[in-house]
Amino acid sequence: ELRAPRYPEYYTVERPIAAYSMAEVEAWAFRGDLIPTLAAPPQARTFVARWLHAFSGGRKPISITFREADNATAKNSNREAWTSFLAGLDARLYFPFLIRDTDRVFEPGPLDLEGVAHFSLAAVNIELRAAAYELSYLNLVGMSGPAMLCLFDSTVRCLVFNVGTSGSSTVTPDAYRTNYGIEP
Repeated sequence: ELRAPRYPEYYTVERPIAAYSMAEVEAWAFRGDLIPTLAAPPQARTFVARWLHAFSGGRKPISITFREADNATAKNSNREAWTSFLAGLDARLYFPFLIRDTDRVFEPGPLDLEGVAHFSLAAVNIELRAAAYELSYLNLVGMSGPAMLCLFDSTVRCLVFNVGTSGSSTVTPDAYRTNYGIEP
């Protein structure tokens, strides 16, 4: 029997309840209740720590989650902007690495991003993705499914981009007001 707060309130494995609103979680937060958060399993953290140790050279890891999907393309990452950002990042201090979109992970990487480490396993394994986010100094992610791993894990530092993107009904200011009760 689960003793921690449960979302949705009457959810059971035998009788799941679909819930797509954050109103209950927001109410918990407003009352000051404990809100359970996501966490990567210890073994995934160990594997990612090994990968970072092998490739980062002791630099602070910065993950960049790249959205390259064929649907809702307005939410896709701006490759030109990220290429410019990466060119200006101090490579002596920071170890940037990409987690590509699952739709593209088995394709060759973009030529303008050659030389940037790719952590492909994190694109297809949610436990490794969560561990990569937890162990990174900073995570840069667009508003998408993977952003939820960052936002609902209390140990993750992240900056979320493409919030309120025109051309996508899920990240408009009206959607934020309706679904989350916040002003973007």
